[in-house]
Amino acid sequence: MIYFIQAGDKGAVKIGFAKDVEKRFAALQTGNHETLRLLKEIQGEIELEQEIHSLLGNYHLRGEWYNPDVMQNVMLKSIIDSNGNLGI
Repeated sequence: MIYFIQAGDKGAVKIGFAKDVEKRFAALQTGNHETLRLLKEIQGEIELEQEIHSLLGNYHLRGEWYNPDVMQNVMLKSIIDSNGNLGI
């Protein structure tokens, strides 16, 4: 699963891959002073996650963290929609 987790209400968005998103979310929350929010999960493997990261380089902050405006990116919305999920 590919997940989109936001730090706080308006903070950076982490785009990552995990077999168990709940477990990954809990681990991230433990090490983060902000309250995290799971914005979205989509079906996909690590290759799709890497493709998403490549497409969104202009929003990149550090590691797997992106500017929150990334969630409005048209290409990202298209990827999410094509994976059988409702739009953002």
